[in-house]
Amino acid sequence: TSKIIYELIQIIEKEMENIENPAPLAEVEILKTFSQKDKKQLVGGKVLTGTVKNNISIKITRDGIEIGSGKITSLKSFKQEVNQILTPNEGGIMVESSTAIAVGDHLIYPSPLLIK
Repeated sequence: TSKIIYELIQIIEKEMENIENPAPLAEVEILKTFSQKDKKQLVGGKVLTGTVKNNISIKITRDGIEIGSGKITSLKSFKQEVNQILTPNEGGIMVESSTAIAVGDHLIYPSPLLIK
């Protein structure tokens, strides 16, 4: 019985870690930057995980460090306006942010907090 209790404690600790550091719902790697005007930037990227959706708030990371935030205002796939882009597809993304986005940056759609 003590072995079962020990295993249960390990499972609970792992789940608590997942709650404290939830995985992002989506992540995009920037492959190309096209234009930047005021706070609007048109970039091309590949969806690494999850589904990128239109009108979501995102974090911008460079080399694993958060450098800014923004909002996706438009998505295009094969020159068509779309509401979402799934893994592992590529697409054009219009981002509204005061942070300049560069090739190699990642756009991360963070998971909402599970504990209030």
